[in-house]
Amino acid sequence: MQIIFIILLFITIFEITSYTSLPYKKYKKSIFIAIVILLICIAGWREIGRDNDSGMYQVFFNEIGEMSYTDILFHYSGRIKEIGYILLNKIFSNLGFRAFLIFCAVISLSIKSYILYRFTKFPFISIFVYFVLFYYLRELSQIRDAIATSFILLCLMMYIKKKYFYSFLFFLLGISFHTLTIMCIGIIVFWELYKAKKWLCYLFLSLIVILKIYMPNLEYLSEFPLPAQLTVYITEDAFKNFKTGYFLPLFSLLLLVIFYIIKIKLKKDFLYFISLLTFISYLYALNNMVLIRIPNILFFGNIIAIGSTKYMTSSFHWIILIILLIYWIRISFIYII
Repeated sequence: MQIIFIILLFITIFEITSYTSLPYKKYKKSIFIAIVILLICIAGWREIGRDNDSGMYQVFFNEIGEMSYTDILFHYSGRIKEIGYILLNKIFSNLGFRAFLIFCAVISLSIKSYILYRFTKFPFISIFVYFVLFYYLRELSQIRDAIATSFILLCLMMYIKKKYFYSFLFFLLGISFHTLTIMCIGIIVFWELYKAKKWLCYLFLSLIVILKIYMPNLEYLSEFPLPAQLTVYITEDAFKNFKTGYFLPLFSLLLLVIFYIIKIKLKKDFLYFISLLTFISYLYALNNMVLIRIPNILFFGNIIAIGSTKYMTSSFHWIILIILLIYWIRISFIYII
């Protein structure tokens, strides 16, 4: 991981300093594709059991492989309920768990990488941010979350583009891998409210912050609609387990301030709205291992904004790069990455 970090760091520095140069423009796409393939290979060929969840996923894979399609569709009563993920395990049962991991990595990372390349001018700094903050958590540990997150991003992107059929299609694909995809409905409702009655949206979010201050366990009010298989993960040490401490909420607040300072007119922009929602969500779900996944997904909007000249100047790119470098060094001393 350290080698990949160094490679991405130097490529990102080259991008910030030379993005107008001919060599950068000429080799940008090829290098980006090579980086994505490298990240897919690492995720697909990782050692089983080294991360938190792959051993558990392998046991589940073997169990599903022994079942018939009839039993899966009509008699299955296991902990994981999402039919898309279950059927994908069954389809790959004859090819082996390694082929399954590679396929999941291809789907998850290809979608995210396409979005970063398509909607940012600085895709390397964007993928560098994703690598430092979420690559281990998403691609090497939470397989279902990783794929569902990619479909969530496509769902929201299609909705903003007013391609509602495709948005609904990606919503169905996402929810077939993880029930967390239902968050798309809440985001879309908030976005429409934000466009129509911005003051009402700000009032509600302010209320969340105030209640969180006086009710530290406010997020546990959200337990009742969660599936049983998710509630078992709830713990007050969620952020400690995710190895992020308070870095992500503070970092999201920094980005929100930067976006506001640079382009105040972007307050009506969807990415600015997502940035605002990300920070409030971190406050709400700070110590909840399940709900913290929501702002972790929303943070992808910040990653897109970081790679866009619409939001970022070169000086702020350097600030972000230095912050992430310090953060990586810190966690490298504490954890084996």
